[in-house]
Amino acid sequence: MNDALCSILCDQKDGWTWDPFISDKLIFNHDGTGEVWFMEDHSFLFAVNMRWRCLGPSPQLSEKEKARPSEPAAPEAHPEPASIWSAKSWRKQPQVLGKLDLEITLERSLAKTLAGGRVLATFAHMNERRLSDAACSPKTFSVTVERGNFVPTTHVGIDRSIGKQLELRYGLRLVFDRTLAPPREEFTDPNEWIVSDGGWWRITDYVARQLPTSEYSSPAMNDSAWDYYVRSCVVS
Repeated sequence: MNDALCSILCDQKDGWTWDPFISDKLIFNHDGTGEVWFMEDHSFLFAVNMRWRCLGPSPQLSEKEKARPSEPAAPEAHPEPASIWSAKSWRKQPQVLGKLDLEITLERSLAKTLAGGRVLATFAHMNERRLSDAACSPKTFSVTVERGNFVPTTHVGIDRSIGKQLELRYGLRLVFDRTLAPPREEFTDPNEWIVSDGGWWRITDYVARQLPTSEYSSPAMNDSAWDYYVRSCVVS
Protein backbone atom coordinates (compact mmCIF):
# COMPACT_ATOMS: atom_id res chain seq x y z
CA MET A 1 0.00 0.00 0.00
CA ASN A 2 2.83 2.42 0.87
CA ASP A 3 4.51 1.86 -2.49
CA ALA A 4 1.24 2.35 -4.35
CA LEU A 5 0.48 5.62 -2.54
CA CYS A 6 4.01 6.91 -3.03
CA SER A 7 3.74 6.12 -6.73
CA ILE A 8 0.58 8.22 -6.89
CA LEU A 9 2.47 11.11 -5.29
CA CYS A 10 5.26 10.86 -7.87
CA ASP A 11 3.41 9.90 -11.05
CA GLN A 12 1.63 13.22 -11.65
CA LYS A 13 3.33 14.70 -14.71
CA ASP A 14 2.51 18.31 -13.84
CA GLY A 15 2.84 17.89 -10.10
CA TRP A 16 0.20 18.91 -7.58
CA THR A 17 -1.36 22.35 -7.47
CA TRP A 18 -3.31 24.43 -4.98
CA ASP A 19 -4.51 26.68 -7.80
CA PRO A 20 -3.51 26.09 -11.45
CA PHE A 21 -3.74 29.83 -12.23
CA ILE A 22 -1.13 30.78 -9.66
CA SER A 23 2.12 29.12 -8.74
CA ASP A 24 1.59 27.20 -5.53
CA LYS A 25 2.95 23.84 -6.57
CA LEU A 26 4.20 20.57 -5.13
CA ILE A 27 6.34 17.99 -6.93
CA PHE A 28 7.40 14.55 -5.67
CA ASN A 29 10.11 12.59 -7.50
CA HIS A 30 10.76 8.86 -7.14
CA ASP A 31 14.34 9.50 -6.01
CA GLY A 32 13.21 11.28 -2.85
CA THR A 33 13.62 14.80 -4.20
CA GLY A 34 10.96 17.31 -5.14
CA GLU A 35 9.90 20.95 -5.16
CA VAL A 36 7.70 23.21 -3.05
CA TRP A 37 6.49 26.51 -4.49
CA PHE A 38 4.73 29.27 -2.60
CA MET A 39 4.19 31.94 -5.25
CA GLU A 40 1.03 33.91 -6.01
CA ASP A 41 0.63 36.52 -8.75
CA HIS A 42 3.62 38.81 -8.15
CA SER A 43 4.13 37.63 -4.59
CA PHE A 44 7.05 35.26 -4.06
CA LEU A 45 7.52 33.63 -0.67
CA PHE A 46 9.84 30.85 -1.81
CA ALA A 47 10.21 28.13 -4.44
CA VAL A 48 12.71 25.52 -3.31
CA ASN A 49 13.89 21.99 -3.82
CA MET A 50 13.06 19.52 -1.10
CA ARG A 51 13.88 16.03 0.13
CA TRP A 52 11.15 13.67 1.23
CA ARG A 53 10.68 10.15 2.50
CA CYS A 54 7.77 8.03 3.59
CA LEU A 55 7.73 7.13 7.28
CA GLY A 56 4.93 4.61 6.85
CA PRO A 57 1.16 4.53 6.91
CA SER A 58 -0.74 6.72 9.34
CA PRO A 59 -3.30 5.04 11.62
CA GLN A 60 -6.41 3.90 9.78
CA LEU A 61 -8.94 6.68 9.31
CA SER A 62 -12.07 6.36 11.42
CA GLU A 63 -15.50 6.60 9.83
CA LYS A 64 -15.93 9.95 11.57
CA GLU A 65 -12.76 11.27 9.94
CA LYS A 66 -13.81 9.99 6.53
CA ALA A 67 -17.15 11.78 6.71
CA ARG A 68 -16.18 15.41 7.18
CA PRO A 69 -18.96 17.67 8.55
CA SER A 70 -18.74 19.91 5.49
CA GLU A 71 -19.02 16.95 3.13
CA PRO A 72 -21.64 14.55 4.56
CA ALA A 73 -21.40 11.04 3.22
CA ALA A 74 -24.16 9.96 0.86
CA PRO A 75 -25.44 6.37 0.54
CA GLU A 76 -23.49 4.47 -2.07
CA ALA A 77 -25.87 3.69 -4.92
CA HIS A 78 -23.41 1.83 -7.14
CA PRO A 79 -20.46 -0.49 -6.59
CA GLU A 80 -17.03 1.12 -6.59
CA PRO A 81 -15.49 1.08 -10.10
CA ALA A 82 -12.80 -1.54 -10.60
CA SER A 83 -10.11 1.03 -11.39
CA ILE A 84 -9.25 3.84 -8.99
CA TRP A 85 -8.77 6.06 -12.06
CA SER A 86 -12.38 5.74 -13.17
CA ALA A 87 -13.68 9.30 -12.92
CA LYS A 88 -17.37 8.49 -12.40
CA SER A 89 -18.46 9.91 -9.07
CA TRP A 90 -21.12 7.64 -7.64
CA ARG A 91 -21.09 9.41 -4.29
CA LYS A 92 -20.33 12.84 -2.95
CA GLN A 93 -17.76 11.58 -0.47
CA PRO A 94 -14.22 11.14 -1.86
CA GLN A 95 -12.67 7.70 -1.83
CA VAL A 96 -9.81 7.65 0.68
CA LEU A 97 -6.98 5.71 -0.95
CA GLY A 98 -4.78 5.88 2.14
CA LYS A 99 -2.92 8.05 4.59
CA LEU A 100 0.83 8.45 4.92
CA ASP A 101 3.29 10.09 7.27
CA LEU A 102 5.94 11.96 5.29
CA GLU A 103 9.17 13.60 6.37
CA ILE A 104 9.81 16.68 4.24
CA THR A 105 12.94 18.83 4.37
CA LEU A 106 13.02 22.15 2.54
CA GLU A 107 16.27 23.29 0.92
CA ARG A 108 17.26 26.87 0.10
CA SER A 109 18.23 26.10 -3.50
CA LEU A 110 15.90 27.41 -6.20
CA ALA A 111 13.39 24.84 -7.50
CA LYS A 112 14.96 23.02 -10.44
CA THR A 113 12.11 23.71 -12.85
CA LEU A 114 12.53 27.45 -12.18
CA ALA A 115 16.31 27.62 -12.36
CA GLY A 116 17.93 29.97 -14.89
CA GLY A 117 17.65 33.62 -15.89
CA ARG A 118 18.44 36.92 -14.16
CA VAL A 119 15.04 37.34 -12.50
CA LEU A 120 15.12 33.79 -11.18
CA ALA A 121 18.57 34.41 -9.74
CA THR A 122 16.87 37.07 -7.61
CA PHE A 123 14.35 34.46 -6.50
CA ALA A 124 17.22 32.18 -5.47
CA HIS A 125 18.69 34.98 -3.36
CA MET A 126 15.30 35.53 -1.71
CA ASN A 127 15.10 31.83 -0.81
CA GLU A 128 18.48 32.01 0.87
CA ARG A 129 17.75 35.29 2.63
CA ARG A 130 14.26 34.44 3.84
CA LEU A 131 14.50 30.86 5.15
CA SER A 132 16.23 30.22 8.46
CA ASP A 133 18.00 27.00 9.43
CA ALA A 134 14.89 26.00 11.40
CA ALA A 135 12.73 26.39 8.29
CA CYS A 136 14.98 23.89 6.53
CA SER A 137 14.91 21.28 9.27
CA PRO A 138 13.06 17.96 8.70
CA LYS A 139 9.35 18.08 9.52
CA THR A 140 6.73 15.35 9.66
CA PHE A 141 3.34 15.64 7.97
CA SER A 142 0.33 13.38 7.72
CA VAL A 143 -1.21 13.39 4.26
CA THR A 144 -4.46 11.82 3.08
CA VAL A 145 -4.67 10.69 -0.55
CA GLU A 146 -8.17 10.90 -2.04
CA ARG A 147 -9.78 10.00 -5.36
CA GLY A 148 -12.88 11.77 -6.63
CA ASN A 149 -13.99 14.87 -8.48
CA PHE A 150 -12.47 18.05 -7.06
CA VAL A 151 -12.12 21.73 -7.83
CA PRO A 152 -9.06 23.64 -6.58
CA THR A 153 -9.70 25.13 -3.14
CA THR A 154 -9.57 28.68 -4.49
CA HIS A 155 -12.45 27.86 -6.87
CA VAL A 156 -14.80 26.63 -4.15
CA GLY A 157 -17.98 28.71 -4.05
CA ILE A 158 -17.46 30.38 -7.43
CA ASP A 159 -20.74 30.87 -9.29
CA ARG A 160 -20.34 28.64 -12.34
CA SER A 161 -22.44 31.03 -14.45
CA ILE A 162 -19.79 33.74 -14.13
CA GLY A 163 -16.71 31.63 -13.55
CA LYS A 164 -16.83 29.01 -16.31
CA GLN A 165 -13.28 29.86 -17.34
CA LEU A 166 -12.28 28.59 -13.91
CA GLU A 167 -14.19 25.33 -14.29
CA LEU A 168 -11.46 22.73 -13.88
CA ARG A 169 -11.84 19.33 -12.27
CA TYR A 170 -9.24 16.99 -10.85
CA GLY A 171 -9.38 13.33 -9.93
CA LEU A 172 -6.90 13.32 -7.04
CA ARG A 173 -6.44 15.38 -3.90
CA LEU A 174 -3.77 15.49 -1.19
CA VAL A 175 -4.88 16.82 2.19
CA PHE A 176 -2.09 17.69 4.62
CA ASP A 177 -2.63 17.99 8.35
CA ARG A 178 -0.91 21.39 8.20
CA THR A 179 0.69 23.65 5.63
CA LEU A 180 4.12 22.97 4.16
CA ALA A 181 5.01 26.63 4.73
CA PRO A 182 7.22 27.00 7.81
CA PRO A 183 5.73 28.87 10.78
CA ARG A 184 6.34 32.62 10.84
CA GLU A 185 8.99 32.40 13.54
CA GLU A 186 11.14 30.23 11.25
CA PHE A 187 11.56 33.02 8.70
CA THR A 188 14.50 35.36 9.14
CA ASP A 189 12.09 38.30 9.28
CA PRO A 190 8.68 37.15 10.59
CA ASN A 191 7.29 40.68 10.20
CA GLU A 192 8.15 41.01 6.52
CA TRP A 193 4.83 41.75 4.80
CA ILE A 194 5.02 38.79 2.42
CA VAL A 195 5.48 36.48 5.40
CA SER A 196 2.90 37.99 7.75
CA ASP A 197 0.19 38.96 5.25
CA GLY A 198 0.47 36.37 2.49
CA GLY A 199 -2.02 33.90 3.91
CA TRP A 200 0.24 31.00 2.97
CA TRP A 201 -0.79 28.98 6.02
CA ARG A 202 -4.22 28.31 4.54
CA ILE A 203 -2.64 26.12 1.85
CA THR A 204 -3.05 22.54 3.05
CA ASP A 205 -4.45 20.64 0.05
CA TYR A 206 -3.42 20.08 -3.54
CA VAL A 207 -5.11 18.54 -6.58
CA ALA A 208 -3.77 16.64 -9.59
CA ARG A 209 -4.81 14.57 -12.63
CA GLN A 210 -7.14 16.90 -14.53
CA LEU A 211 -10.41 15.23 -15.54
CA PRO A 212 -12.01 15.47 -19.01
CA THR A 213 -14.75 18.06 -19.55
CA SER A 214 -17.33 15.26 -19.57
CA GLU A 215 -16.87 15.09 -15.78
CA TYR A 216 -17.56 18.77 -15.16
CA SER A 217 -21.30 18.19 -14.81
CA SER A 218 -20.76 15.85 -11.86
CA PRO A 219 -20.82 17.39 -8.37
CA ALA A 220 -17.48 18.62 -7.10
CA MET A 221 -16.95 16.67 -3.91
CA ASN A 222 -15.24 19.55 -2.09
CA ASP A 223 -17.69 22.31 -3.11
CA SER A 224 -21.06 22.27 -1.36
CA ALA A 225 -22.04 25.39 -3.34
CA TRP A 226 -22.19 23.25 -6.50
CA ASP A 227 -25.63 21.85 -5.65
CA TYR A 228 -26.98 25.36 -5.07
CA TYR A 229 -25.83 26.54 -8.50
CA VAL A 230 -27.26 23.45 -10.18
CA ARG A 231 -30.66 23.99 -8.52
CA SER A 232 -30.57 27.66 -9.46
CA CYS A 233 -29.93 26.81 -13.09
CA VAL A 234 -32.76 24.27 -13.13
CA VAL A 235 -35.23 26.71 -11.59
CA SER A 236 -34.27 29.51 -13.93
